[in-house]
Amino acid sequence: MIFSSSLQGRRVRMNNYLQHWQQAVADLKHISQGVQTASQEDIQLRDDLIQQIAKIRDDLKYATGSDKVSLLQELGSLNQRLTEVETKIRASREGAGNPYFAKVTSDEGFFISKHFTDLDRNVVKYTAPIASLRYREIGESAEVNGFRHQVREKQQLVIKDARLMELTHHDTNGSFICDAEKYKELVAEEQAQDITVDKDSLQFQQPQTETDEKKYVLGEIIAKMREEQDLVMRAPARGVTLVKGAAGSGKTNIAFHRIVYLTSEFPDDFRQDNIAVFCFNVALKQYLSNMLEELNIPGVQVHSLDDWLFNTVRYVTNIDSINYKEDHDLRFARTRAAMLPVLEKFYTENKRRLLDLVDFDPMMDELAIDGLKILNQLYVYQPFIQHLKLRDDFGRGKYVKTARIEASDLYILAWMVYRLSEEVGANCFGYYDHIVVDEVQDFMPVQMALINQLHKNSMTIVGDVTQKIYQYGVDSWQEFDLKIDRTHELTMCHRSTLETILFANDMLHPSGDQVKSTTVGRRGLKPVVSCGRSRTDALKKAVSFVQEIKDREPEASLAVLSYRNFDLNWIDKTLSEAGIDSYIASRRDWEFSPKVAVTTYHQVKGLEFDYVVVLGLNDYEQLEAANREQVVYTVVTRAQKQVFIGYVKKLPEMLKSVDTDLYQHVK
Repeated sequence: MIFSSSLQGRRVRMNNYLQHWQQAVADLKHISQGVQTASQEDIQLRDDLIQQIAKIRDDLKYATGSDKVSLLQELGSLNQRLTEVETKIRASREGAGNPYFAKVTSDEGFFISKHFTDLDRNVVKYTAPIASLRYREIGESAEVNGFRHQVREKQQLVIKDARLMELTHHDTNGSFICDAEKYKELVAEEQAQDITVDKDSLQFQQPQTETDEKKYVLGEIIAKMREEQDLVMRAPARGVTLVKGAAGSGKTNIAFHRIVYLTSEFPDDFRQDNIAVFCFNVALKQYLSNMLEELNIPGVQVHSLDDWLFNTVRYVTNIDSINYKEDHDLRFARTRAAMLPVLEKFYTENKRRLLDLVDFDPMMDELAIDGLKILNQLYVYQPFIQHLKLRDDFGRGKYVKTARIEASDLYILAWMVYRLSEEVGANCFGYYDHIVVDEVQDFMPVQMALINQLHKNSMTIVGDVTQKIYQYGVDSWQEFDLKIDRTHELTMCHRSTLETILFANDMLHPSGDQVKSTTVGRRGLKPVVSCGRSRTDALKKAVSFVQEIKDREPEASLAVLSYRNFDLNWIDKTLSEAGIDSYIASRRDWEFSPKVAVTTYHQVKGLEFDYVVVLGLNDYEQLEAANREQVVYTVVTRAQKQVFIGYVKKLPEMLKSVDTDLYQHVK
């Protein structure tokens, strides 16, 4: 009887699985057909708009006075509408083969899409308020838009080319995963769980998780977004939101998804072509650009801050070039928040004379400012001289025509240019609906003071002082002259393995605003710490490691790092002689491909690779940089799978405190 009852229960569950699978296939067919119809209608609308825009442009050739003003206003409206329609067409094109990734059933079933909303077919975009129900457990209730919903069923679906490949179903009877041919009931022990970052976790086995499609740049995480990340995405639109989090916690990624949330849920207030992302280095700008396409927000502007500031200031002033080699103490003093009251006082007391250095033609929208004279006036201003503890004659005639100005003076001048251009009604920096600042701990307070003037009370800043790798950044968020309205902290590492994070955390000494990963998603291999008899021998062993990886995983992304540019040609040549396809990744020359990237510690800021090889730690320690622990921590946590550290003869000091059980020591 027991056997018969068990068999009967099995048959009931099998029938239940088949019903859910067949219903999911039918739903997919219905929604896919609807997407195609809607896309065709949008394409026709786009063509009509293009014709209307062309006609108005022809009419403008002959229009004058109020007629011209009216036509220009109509043209602006049509262009905005065209942008919206083209965004919908791109969303439909992407969604045609993969219209949704989840289904939640409460009073009725609704589907959650990465790309679009179609209320006629109960499809909502993941940014919609009701989509947050996907994080509730079966039987749990939550209030959305004033209505209480109880979750009865949840599904995750893998859809490719409009075909259902896999279905994971949860309801009060349990959970199962299936495809067209087989099904398996799921129990809790078989589902991947978060792993506590603790040495004791090394003794437990973790279920294997599926490998994502290989990418060499940052990609969207919509279907895998965690509830804590979803909450960050939905943070209030107004004010300054700080997202601080450990390495690999998805800070940058979720900031981009937040842009989609703002433009989707508040389209009248946030337009993607009036949103800016500021990052610190050029390589990161290239790396992030892929996200714009995947999230269908190609109009968002991504700027490397120094390049953007220099190009903007150079366009409206007589500044030609920048000198980045300047006195350390002066650069530090000129870029702290304490400099801002001095600049404000100088501007207020000298506004009339400064405005004499501004030439603005509102009809032609042309602005010209004598930046060199502004700086020369500042350098004879007593409060400025006293603040920097300079000699009275230090700045007299500091900058002559065609002089290269020091980088920190560029930041000061940019602040002045902003104030003056605003005064005459010609803000040359823009005024954005929303701003995202990535890796904000590496920005200087005087830079952030300018950026904070350029948004309509809506900015998201993301960072981690533990990963401060540039000495002129901040060690505490209080160092910014900035009112932070809310703070979110992310401590789950989605990038690196337990083994890598344990090793990286053990290198760090505790400090105030430090954020360490407390949980990770997967296990992996211990870091390898390899001893070489000489620098050449250390490199030889590193090359052998790279060869082994490339033989096993030809498509793996891999970076070989040294602390200085001087070593890069030597490393690249040695790799090439060993038959390894490599290249030197300079500031503006990144390929993001299976080729091995050879670069410096600082150039990989914000990036990630399957494997990271670190060389030159012995020599780097001799520089006695104040933040060297943070730099090496940042480098190590770029690795998704494993880290290799090669040293020469003597174990680097910063590794001596690391528990030897946390790495494989090869002598």
